[in-house]
Amino acid sequence: MADNLSDTLKKLKITAVDRTEDSLEGCLDCLLQALAQNNMETSEKIQASGILQLFASLLTPQSSFKAKVANIIAEVAKNEFMRIPCVDAGLISPLVQLLNSKDQEVLLQTGRALGNICYDSHEGRSAVDQAGGAQIVIDHLRSLCSITDPANEKLLTVFCGMLMNYSNENGKQN
Repeated sequence: MADNLSDTLKKLKITAVDRTEDSLEGCLDCLLQALAQNNMETSEKIQASGILQLFASLLTPQSSFKAKVANIIAEVAKNEFMRIPCVDAGLISPLVQLLNSKDQEVLLQTGRALGNICYDSHEGRSAVDQAGGAQIVIDHLRSLCSITDPANEKLLTVFCGMLMNYSNENGKQN
């Protein structure tokens, strides 16, 4: 497992530059799997590999992997030691830009990522504040509340949790 993860991280560095779509998706799936099995150890390896900075380039509106990358960031940011590295890697601004997406899965994973980065992290909250993330989420909540669609319930929950973590010194992760 550990060797496989190291190989995946190396491969991800190469494919992120080459933009080899198939192998990139495989690497991202492998990372999600590794995070599900051992979040803390995998997060430490992601940080050590210096790959966080690459994620910013995979969070563009044109990227077909933005939801997966936001999901990986959400999982990584569950660890307190990863929140400031996520800010330092320049992930907040591209994540906040994704809040303008119409894709429900992108919004869900982006809300989770930002909420987890804000949890118990002054730097995370400050970066989200500077990028204008809270205002976009508030606008989303206004429109979500006016449409009673059961499909929106999870998004409402995630966005409310994100704002709670953003505005509270002691929030709750989702």
